Amino acid sequence: MVITHVGTANEQTLSVVKVLLYVGPVAVYILWLGLLNSQATPKLIKARDDFLVMTVAFLPFVVAPVVSLACAGYEWAGVSAAGLMLLLFLRLLPPNNSGWVIYNLSPRRGRMLADRALRSLGRSYRWDGWMAHVAEIGLSVEISSVPVLRNVTFRVHPSGAKPSTSDVAVLRRELARRLSAEAGLPSVTGCCLLMGGVGLLILPLWMMSQHSAAIAEVMTRILLS
Repeated sequence: MVITHVGTANEQTLSVVKVLLYVGPVAVYILWLGLLNSQATPKLIKARDDFLVMTVAFLPFVVAPVVSLACAGYEWAGVSAAGLMLLLFLRLLPPNNSGWVIYNLSPRRGRMLADRALRSLGRSYRWDGWMAHVAEIGLSVEISSVPVLRNVTFRVHPSGAKPSTSDVAVLRRELARRLSAEAGLPSVTGCCLLMGGVGLLILPLWMMSQHSAAIAEVMTRILLS
């Protein structure tokens, strides 16, 4: 009877921990996106940093299959899967200073902002759709957006000769300077993301409150062992 009770407590605690590991990082990530989109002034972040934050948020979903393979006795399959995921991560990871992500900004405003910032370089350029080419310094700036997150991504591509890092630094500085003058209301997207993040956080907290006795029992055994 005691063994059954202990097993039930362990299962309940394990279920809470699993939900916390899977849902917690995603909820915090959504809250972070909501806070960025709730600011009156658009926020500029390095594309590399934005990708790293997103990777950390969804890392449990990537690691779990690898751990499951290893626990099932397929160690080599788990190691191979981990290696492939690492290679994919390195392939997708944006190089440093290869672009920026601006939150709480519409694509139209983003293009206008890029146009003004490019003029500050003092070089001639031309638009080809949503990409601006500065042939004189071998630099192209591509603009894309994710409407559901209300962000605009600026990707810097070398075209021909390698662009000067000083030109890229000037472009970033001009974008940041002009963003500081932008002012608006917090977006509806930001409010929705905040509510979604809070809603996701409620789930593991509710489960913890429902199984608080089992969690306390397991933690007590761990601390006193």
